[in-house]
Amino acid sequence: MNTELMLRQTKMAAALTDKARLLTPDPVEQVGALLTAAAIEIERRVGHEEAHVFLLAMLNPIITAWAAPTAADTVQ
Repeated sequence: MNTELMLRQTKMAAALTDKARLLTPDPVEQVGALLTAAAIEIERRVGHEEAHVFLLAMLNPIITAWAAPTAADTVQ
């Protein structure tokens, strides 16, 4: 990946993160807002199917982490 593309993506991610923070103080809702905004931007740029692939790729590790038991869950 070239440096210019990485810089543009970083700037876009920062702008989307700022917008998500303005929408809600809840971090979980911020993640949802950020993913939604990113998917809309990807769909606008490259198409509907690629946006679906992006969302699935981004959500899979998040769902896996949320579903994993924590130390508090295992201590009795």
